[in-house]
Amino acid sequence: PDVGVFVDFCCFPQKPGGGAAREDTQYHPCMEVMALLYGHTHTCVLRLTSVPPHVEKKYFHRGWTAFESCISGNKPYADDKVYEFGDDFKHDSELAMKEKFVRKYKQRLQPPVSYERFSELFWRMEEQVKVLRVPYNKLFTQAEDKAWAMNKFREAWEEQRKVRELDFKSMGWGDSEALQLAAALPSFPNLETLHLTGNKIGDAGAEAIVGALANSQLHSLDLSDNGIGRAGAAKLAASLAGAADLAFLYAFANPFCSEEDARWQVVNAWKAAGKAKESLVLDHFALKHKIQK
Repeated sequence: PDVGVFVDFCCFPQKPGGGAAREDTQYHPCMEVMALLYGHTHTCVLRLTSVPPHVEKKYFHRGWTAFESCISGNKPYADDKVYEFGDDFKHDSELAMKEKFVRKYKQRLQPPVSYERFSELFWRMEEQVKVLRVPYNKLFTQAEDKAWAMNKFREAWEEQRKVRELDFKSMGWGDSEALQLAAALPSFPNLETLHLTGNKIGDAGAEAIVGALANSQLHSLDLSDNGIGRAGAAKLAASLAGAADLAFLYAFANPFCSEEDARWQVVNAWKAAGKAKESLVLDHFALKHKIQK
Protein backbone atom coordinates (compact mmCIF):
# COMPACT_ATOMS: atom_id res chain seq x y z
CA PRO A 1 0.00 0.00 0.00
CA ASP A 2 1.01 3.61 -0.49
CA VAL A 3 2.60 5.36 2.48
CA GLY A 4 2.60 9.10 3.09
CA VAL A 5 4.92 11.04 5.39
CA PHE A 6 3.92 14.44 6.73
CA VAL A 7 6.54 16.48 8.59
CA ASP A 8 4.55 19.34 10.06
CA PHE A 9 6.94 22.27 10.07
CA CYS A 10 8.60 21.32 6.78
CA CYS A 11 5.52 20.29 4.78
CA PHE A 12 3.14 23.00 5.91
CA PRO A 13 3.48 26.77 5.30
CA GLN A 14 3.52 28.32 8.76
CA LYS A 15 1.37 31.36 8.01
CA PRO A 16 -0.44 32.91 5.04
CA GLY A 17 1.28 35.79 3.34
CA GLY A 18 4.66 34.70 4.54
CA GLY A 19 5.98 33.00 1.41
CA ALA A 20 5.39 32.28 -2.24
CA ALA A 21 1.91 32.58 -3.71
CA ARG A 22 1.78 28.80 -4.11
CA GLU A 23 2.33 28.38 -0.38
CA ASP A 24 -0.48 30.83 0.36
CA THR A 25 -2.89 28.73 -1.69
CA GLN A 26 -1.81 25.63 0.26
CA TYR A 27 -2.14 27.11 3.73
CA HIS A 28 -5.89 26.92 4.27
CA PRO A 29 -6.37 23.45 2.68
CA CYS A 30 -3.60 22.18 4.97
CA MET A 31 -5.26 23.72 8.01
CA GLU A 32 -8.51 21.97 7.15
CA VAL A 33 -6.97 18.48 7.32
CA MET A 34 -4.70 18.91 10.34
CA ALA A 35 -7.07 17.08 12.69
CA LEU A 36 -7.40 14.23 10.20
CA LEU A 37 -3.62 13.84 9.88
CA TYR A 38 -3.12 13.53 13.63
CA GLY A 39 -6.41 11.92 14.62
CA HIS A 40 -7.11 9.30 11.96
CA THR A 41 -7.00 5.74 13.27
CA HIS A 42 -4.58 4.67 10.52
CA THR A 43 -1.95 7.38 11.06
CA CYS A 44 1.10 6.95 13.25
CA VAL A 45 2.35 10.05 15.08
CA LEU A 46 5.98 10.65 16.08
CA ARG A 47 6.24 13.51 18.56
CA LEU A 48 9.60 15.25 18.91
CA THR A 49 9.17 16.98 22.26
CA SER A 50 12.75 17.98 23.01
CA VAL A 51 13.41 21.73 22.94
CA PRO A 52 16.89 23.32 23.19
CA PRO A 53 17.71 24.27 26.81
CA HIS A 54 18.02 27.97 26.03
CA VAL A 55 14.44 28.14 24.69
CA GLU A 56 12.11 29.13 27.54
CA LYS A 57 8.89 27.94 25.91
CA LYS A 58 8.88 24.16 26.03
CA TYR A 59 6.94 21.71 23.90
CA PHE A 60 4.06 21.43 26.37
CA HIS A 61 3.58 25.20 26.59
CA ARG A 62 2.51 25.63 22.96
CA GLY A 63 -1.01 25.72 21.60
CA TRP A 64 -0.43 23.76 18.40
CA THR A 65 1.52 20.97 20.06
CA ALA A 66 -1.24 20.62 22.69
CA PHE A 67 -3.80 20.38 19.90
CA GLU A 68 -1.80 17.75 18.04
CA SER A 69 -1.05 15.71 21.18
CA CYS A 70 -4.67 15.61 22.35
CA ILE A 71 -6.05 14.83 18.88
CA SER A 72 -3.60 11.96 18.35
CA GLY A 73 -4.15 10.57 21.85
CA ASN A 74 -7.92 10.56 21.37
CA LYS A 75 -8.03 8.52 18.18
CA PRO A 76 -9.42 4.97 18.29
CA TYR A 77 -6.88 2.25 19.06
CA ALA A 78 -4.14 4.83 19.58
CA ASP A 79 -1.89 2.37 21.41
CA ASP A 80 1.19 1.63 19.25
CA LYS A 81 0.37 4.62 17.06
CA VAL A 82 1.86 7.49 19.09
CA TYR A 83 5.57 7.69 19.94
CA GLU A 84 7.44 10.37 21.85
CA PHE A 85 11.09 11.36 21.48
CA GLY A 86 12.06 13.76 24.24
CA ASP A 87 15.19 14.84 26.06
CA ASP A 88 16.16 11.24 26.84
CA PHE A 89 16.38 10.32 23.14
CA LYS A 90 20.00 10.44 21.97
CA HIS A 91 20.04 9.56 18.29
CA ASP A 92 23.81 9.16 18.17
CA SER A 93 23.99 6.71 21.07
CA GLU A 94 20.67 4.86 20.96
CA LEU A 95 21.31 1.12 21.11
CA ALA A 96 17.75 -0.21 21.15
CA MET A 97 16.64 -1.82 17.91
CA LYS A 98 13.37 -2.92 16.33
CA GLU A 99 10.81 -4.04 18.95
CA LYS A 100 12.86 -2.80 21.90
CA PHE A 101 13.13 0.62 20.28
CA VAL A 102 9.38 0.74 19.62
CA ARG A 103 8.49 -0.29 23.18
CA LYS A 104 10.94 2.20 24.65
CA TYR A 105 9.46 5.24 22.94
CA LYS A 106 5.80 4.26 22.74
CA GLN A 107 3.80 6.98 24.44
CA ARG A 108 1.84 6.01 27.54
CA LEU A 109 -1.68 6.99 26.61
CA GLN A 110 -3.93 9.06 28.82
CA PRO A 111 -7.75 8.93 29.04
CA PRO A 112 -9.65 10.68 26.22
CA VAL A 113 -9.64 14.46 26.33
CA SER A 114 -13.12 15.89 25.83
CA TYR A 115 -13.74 19.30 24.29
CA GLU A 116 -14.50 20.70 27.76
CA ARG A 117 -11.27 19.32 29.19
CA PHE A 118 -9.34 20.61 26.19
CA SER A 119 -10.74 24.10 26.84
CA GLU A 120 -9.64 23.86 30.46
CA LEU A 121 -6.18 22.70 29.37
CA PHE A 122 -5.78 25.76 27.14
CA TRP A 123 -6.82 28.04 29.98
CA ARG A 124 -4.27 26.48 32.35
CA MET A 125 -1.52 26.67 29.75
CA GLU A 126 -2.26 30.33 29.09
CA GLU A 127 -1.88 31.05 32.79
CA GLN A 128 1.45 29.19 32.88
CA VAL A 129 3.05 31.01 29.93
CA LYS A 130 2.07 34.46 31.18
CA VAL A 131 5.15 34.48 33.41
CA LEU A 132 7.49 34.01 30.43
CA ARG A 133 9.08 36.95 28.67
CA VAL A 134 7.93 38.24 25.32
CA PRO A 135 7.47 36.58 22.81
CA TYR A 136 7.17 33.32 24.73
CA ASN A 137 4.22 34.46 26.86
CA LYS A 138 1.53 33.37 24.37
CA LEU A 139 0.25 29.94 23.37
CA PHE A 140 -0.06 30.95 19.71
CA THR A 141 2.08 33.29 17.66
CA GLN A 142 -1.05 34.34 15.79
CA ALA A 143 -3.90 35.05 18.22
CA GLU A 144 -6.60 33.97 15.75
CA ASP A 145 -5.17 30.45 15.69
CA LYS A 146 -6.61 29.68 19.14
CA ALA A 147 -10.22 29.94 17.97
CA TRP A 148 -9.41 27.87 14.88
CA ALA A 149 -7.73 25.15 16.98
CA MET A 150 -10.67 25.06 19.39
CA ASN A 151 -13.19 24.71 16.56
CA LYS A 152 -11.18 21.99 14.83
CA PHE A 153 -10.77 20.10 18.08
CA ARG A 154 -14.53 20.25 18.64
CA GLU A 155 -15.15 18.85 15.14
CA ALA A 156 -12.64 16.05 15.67
CA TRP A 157 -14.04 15.22 19.10
CA GLU A 158 -17.57 14.95 17.71
CA GLU A 159 -16.31 12.25 15.34
CA GLN A 160 -14.01 10.50 17.81
CA ARG A 161 -16.71 10.09 20.42
CA LYS A 162 -18.93 8.12 18.01
CA VAL A 163 -16.84 4.96 18.45
CA ARG A 164 -18.47 1.73 19.63
CA GLU A 165 -15.36 0.33 21.31
CA LEU A 166 -12.63 1.73 23.57
CA ASP A 167 -9.54 -0.37 24.22
CA PHE A 168 -7.31 0.65 27.14
CA LYS A 169 -5.72 -2.69 28.04
CA SER A 170 -2.48 -2.68 30.06
CA MET A 171 -2.03 1.09 30.15
CA GLY A 172 -0.75 1.15 33.72
CA TRP A 173 -3.74 3.24 34.74
CA GLY A 174 -4.76 3.64 38.36
CA ASP A 175 -7.69 5.34 40.05
CA SER A 176 -6.59 8.79 38.88
CA GLU A 177 -6.85 7.85 35.20
CA ALA A 178 -10.04 5.87 35.86
CA LEU A 179 -11.64 9.01 37.31
CA GLN A 180 -10.61 10.98 34.22
CA LEU A 181 -12.02 8.28 31.97
CA ALA A 182 -15.27 8.15 33.95
CA ALA A 183 -15.74 11.89 33.42
CA ALA A 184 -15.42 11.39 29.65
CA LEU A 185 -17.51 8.20 29.26
CA PRO A 186 -20.92 9.94 29.08
CA SER A 187 -19.60 11.67 25.95
CA PHE A 188 -19.58 8.31 24.10
CA PRO A 189 -23.28 7.66 23.33
CA ASN A 190 -22.61 4.67 21.05
CA LEU A 191 -20.13 2.85 23.29
CA GLU A 192 -20.78 -0.90 23.43
CA THR A 193 -17.41 -2.40 24.50
CA LEU A 194 -14.89 -1.13 27.05
CA HIS A 195 -11.56 -2.91 27.69
CA LEU A 196 -9.72 -2.00 30.89
CA THR A 197 -7.96 -5.27 31.72
CA GLY A 198 -4.41 -5.31 33.02
CA ASN A 199 -4.43 -1.95 34.79
CA LYS A 200 -4.17 -0.89 38.44
CA ILE A 201 -7.68 0.37 38.97
CA GLY A 202 -8.89 0.10 42.55
CA ASP A 203 -12.20 0.56 44.34
CA ALA A 204 -12.51 4.32 43.75
CA GLY A 205 -11.76 3.97 40.04
CA ALA A 206 -14.12 1.04 39.60
CA GLU A 207 -16.91 2.92 41.37
CA ALA A 208 -16.41 5.91 39.07
CA ILE A 209 -16.39 3.75 35.94
CA VAL A 210 -19.55 1.80 36.73
CA GLY A 211 -21.27 4.98 37.89
CA ALA A 212 -20.50 6.71 34.61
CA LEU A 213 -21.90 3.75 32.66
CA ALA A 214 -25.26 3.72 34.43
CA ASN A 215 -28.14 3.54 31.93
CA SER A 216 -25.68 3.34 29.03
CA GLN A 217 -25.93 0.85 26.17
CA LEU A 218 -22.63 -0.82 27.07
CA HIS A 219 -22.71 -4.48 26.04
CA SER A 220 -19.32 -5.75 27.28
CA LEU A 221 -17.11 -4.52 30.15
CA ASP A 222 -13.67 -5.96 30.91
CA LEU A 223 -12.29 -4.99 34.34
CA SER A 224 -10.18 -8.11 34.81
CA ASP A 225 -6.69 -8.08 36.32
CA ASN A 226 -7.02 -4.84 38.27
CA GLY A 227 -7.02 -3.98 41.98
CA ILE A 228 -10.75 -4.02 42.74
CA GLY A 229 -11.51 -5.09 46.29
CA ARG A 230 -14.57 -5.63 48.46
CA ALA A 231 -15.85 -2.04 48.28
CA GLY A 232 -15.46 -1.89 44.51
CA ALA A 233 -17.27 -5.21 44.14
CA ALA A 234 -20.19 -3.86 46.16
CA LYS A 235 -20.47 -0.83 43.88
CA LEU A 236 -20.18 -3.07 40.83
CA ALA A 237 -22.97 -5.30 42.12
CA ALA A 238 -25.21 -2.33 42.90
CA SER A 239 -24.77 -0.95 39.37
CA LEU A 240 -25.90 -4.11 37.56
CA ALA A 241 -29.62 -3.47 38.03
CA GLY A 242 -29.34 -0.28 35.98
CA ALA A 243 -27.10 -1.80 33.30
CA ALA A 244 -29.83 -3.33 31.18
CA ASP A 245 -27.69 -3.71 28.05
CA LEU A 246 -24.63 -5.16 29.78
CA ALA A 247 -24.37 -8.78 28.62
CA PHE A 248 -20.71 -9.64 29.37
CA LEU A 249 -18.65 -8.78 32.44
CA TYR A 250 -15.03 -9.89 32.88
CA ALA A 251 -13.71 -9.22 36.38
CA PHE A 252 -11.34 -12.11 37.13
CA ALA A 253 -7.91 -11.59 38.75
CA ASN A 254 -9.17 -8.86 41.10
CA PRO A 255 -8.67 -9.08 44.88
CA PHE A 256 -12.40 -9.41 45.55
CA CYS A 257 -12.52 -12.63 43.52
CA SER A 258 -10.79 -14.48 46.37
CA GLU A 259 -13.31 -13.25 48.94
CA GLU A 260 -16.39 -15.47 48.89
CA ASP A 261 -18.89 -12.93 50.21
CA ALA A 262 -17.72 -10.20 47.83
CA ARG A 263 -17.76 -12.38 44.72
CA TRP A 264 -21.15 -13.87 45.62
CA GLN A 265 -22.52 -10.37 45.97
CA VAL A 266 -21.59 -9.76 42.33
CA VAL A 267 -22.87 -13.18 41.23
CA ASN A 268 -26.23 -12.73 42.96
CA ALA A 269 -26.66 -9.23 41.52
CA TRP A 270 -25.86 -10.60 38.05
CA LYS A 271 -28.48 -13.32 38.48
CA ALA A 272 -31.05 -10.87 39.85
CA ALA A 273 -30.57 -8.72 36.77
CA GLY A 274 -31.55 -11.72 34.62
CA LYS A 275 -28.23 -12.07 32.86
CA ALA A 276 -26.71 -15.31 31.55
CA LYS A 277 -24.46 -16.89 34.18
CA GLU A 278 -21.82 -17.94 31.60
CA SER A 279 -21.37 -14.28 30.63
CA LEU A 280 -20.01 -13.35 34.05
CA VAL A 281 -16.35 -14.37 34.25
CA LEU A 282 -14.70 -14.21 37.69
CA ASP A 283 -12.06 -16.91 37.21
CA HIS A 284 -9.24 -17.52 34.73
CA PHE A 285 -10.24 -21.13 34.19
CA ALA A 286 -13.79 -20.14 33.30
CA LEU A 287 -12.48 -17.88 30.57
CA LYS A 288 -10.16 -20.62 29.29
CA HIS A 289 -13.02 -23.12 29.19
CA LYS A 290 -15.20 -20.64 27.34
CA ILE A 291 -12.52 -20.02 24.70
CA GLN A 292 -11.93 -23.75 24.19
CA LYS A 293 -15.63 -24.37 23.66
